[in-house]
Amino acid sequence: MACGSETIIENETTGGGSDGTGGQGGTTVASGGSAAGGEGGEGGVFVPATIDCGDVCAQGTPDGGCLMVSDCQQFCDSGSPSWVQPVADAFASCATEEFLCFETLDHCMWNKLYPVPFDHQVTLTAAGLGAYEGNLVTAAIETTPNQFAVTNASVHDGSFELSFDVTKYVTGSHLVMVYVEHDLDGQCTAADFVTSSNITVSGDWLAPAFTAHIDAATTQMPFVCDYMP
Repeated sequence: MACGSETIIENETTGGGSDGTGGQGGTTVASGGSAAGGEGGEGGVFVPATIDCGDVCAQGTPDGGCLMVSDCQQFCDSGSPSWVQPVADAFASCATEEFLCFETLDHCMWNKLYPVPFDHQVTLTAAGLGAYEGNLVTAAIETTPNQFAVTNASVHDGSFELSFDVTKYVTGSHLVMVYVEHDLDGQCTAADFVTSSNITVSGDWLAPAFTAHIDAATTQMPFVCDYMP
């Protein structure tokens, strides 16, 4: 999935990129501040990361850290075959330098790879809303403190999809507020289908996707109307 209008980290399996700090064909984070430069492939050949999972995990987190060696080993063994060097470096940094008591390992890695806010797209999809067929959907997301972007869609075949272009931290709050008209009065009220959803980050480490999904079973939250811009 494209991250807004800019690619933050280009695919490191391609060798035709411009020279970066990580080497010919390597890539860097467009906003700077990350160790996500690395060796690119020659002619599009994937260049796997060099990492010794056992050695990294044996070092352990700082005293008082919460990552178990067995969990570290399993995470690394399962994921490292598909990692390029910047991802492996982010893992090693998290596994040996961070306490990871109030943060998951993958959350830490996302923050290592994308340490500053960047432009990306978030997408909300919905299904099972046949009762609101043809009705207007209004959704809002906070783009900066107390500033919101608002977009609209309509329910078609019981579903809809809408997206926002935002500039935020990779693991920052991506709460989308949404209501689907039911009484057709043009306002967000308890009579409408009203809810919210947290957009989650997933997908390839070098091309994160920001998505969420709602359906008819999603808990309705009338109080969201009080916060709609």
